[in-house]
Amino acid sequence: MVEDNEISTSQDFDNILRDPYKGDSYIVITNTSGKKIAHLVTCKSIKRSDFIDKMIASKGKYGKYYWFKKYDEAKSKFNDVRECKNCCELSKRY
Repeated sequence: MVEDNEISTSQDFDNILRDPYKGDSYIVITNTSGKKIAHLVTCKSIKRSDFIDKMIASKGKYGKYYWFKKYDEAKSKFNDVRECKNCCELSKRY
C-alpha cells in the first residue's frame, strides 16, 4: 500500500503501472539535487529498472518516487514540482 504517496516497494510500483485507470495519475521523481519532476504514469521515462536502482537498491538515498491521482495533489505536496516536458506537454495538446 502506498502511504503518504511514497512508492517504496516494487509491488506498489508494478500495481500503479498496471492500473487500467492510471492514465490521468502522476509519478513524481525526486533526486538529491532537489529536482522534482511529475510524469504521467504512462510516460516512457518511467522505468522499472530506474525505480529498482533508486528506491530498492539505494533505499531512496538518491531520491524517491511518489504517486498522485492528480497533478494538483503533487503541486500541493511539492510546490516546486515541474511537469515532464515529454509526456505532460504532449497530453495538453490533445
